[in-house]
This record gives sequence, C-alpha cells and structure tokens, in this order.
Amino acid sequence: MDHKPIIKTVSELGPLVIFFLLYKYSGINAATIGVTIATIISTAVNFYVDKKISYMPLFACLFIVIFGGFSIYSGDMRYIKMKPTALYLLFFIILIVGVYLKKGLLKHVFGKSVEMSEESWIKFSKRSAFFFFFIALLNEFIWRNFSESLWVNFKVFGIITLSMIFLFYQLVALGKPIKK
Repeated sequence: MDHKPIIKTVSELGPLVIFFLLYKYSGINAATIGVTIATIISTAVNFYVDKKISYMPLFACLFIVIFGGFSIYSGDMRYIKMKPTALYLLFFIILIVGVYLKKGLLKHVFGKSVEMSEESWIKFSKRSAFFFFFIALLNEFIWRNFSESLWVNFKVFGIITLSMIFLFYQLVALGKPIKK
C-alpha cells in the first residue's frame, strides 16, 4: 500500500489543525508557535517523501516562519494575521506576471493530474490570480474588523472552503476532470 498520499494529506492539513486546536485551547501565541513548528516539520516531511518541494508550499513555509517569527518575537499578533494577505498577494503577482508572459504557471502546480491546453492554463492562472487577490483583501477586512476568533475560523475553515468551491468551479468551467 502506498502511504504517500496519506502522508502528504496529513502533512498539509496538520499545521492548520494544530493552529486551530492550539488557538482554541491555549490562545493565539501558542497557536502561532505551533503552526510555525508544524509547518517546518510538514515541509521537511514533504521533501523527504517527494525528494523536492513545490514553490507554493515552500513560500507558505517561508512566510509562516517570517510572519510567525515576527509575531512570536514581538508579541504582536498582527503579523500572523497579515501572513495570508502577504502570501496571497505574492501568488497574485506571480500568476499575473505569468499571464502577462503568456504562461499558465499553475500547470506546474497541478502537474499531470490535470490536462489542459496552454490557453486554458493561462485562463485558469488569471482567474486564480484574481481569486488570490480577493482572498487577500477578504483576509485584511476580516482581521481588521472582526474578532480574533472569527478571523481564526475564517483562516481555518473559510479559506479552505472558498478555495475548494473556486477550484471545483474552475475545473468544471474549463471542462477538465482530475485524473486518477
């Protein structure tokens, strides 16, 4: 039995689960320390399993170390709340540059699990860029205007839910099922 998909799923969702549970039982400081450590471990596990690290998880790890580190060091939890904004704005910029250069950069993220024409990859990358921009703005709006608890729930459940809906809609709209 190939345990690779299970290991990857646990290592990708683990830091988020740890963040949520530590926040619920110990507060934002403990959650920030926990998610930072868990993300470093998760990235190392993914590297061990795949013998490589994709750019998106690498950037996510780098950003959590930087923003989580600033939060932990300074005691100012605004940094950890700004991390999703900064990360999603980076993804927006990378994808928009790719679209401008006529390259569907998400093709490299999905690999061979989805087959599309280069035109469809560019369209998907453009739509995804604006989705990331929207999520960045939404994150800013929520953490600045609502309770920390609501922001944590948005970060843990809202972003994943919105991303899954967006991804499903895009794959259906582009007429491309995911290969097994």
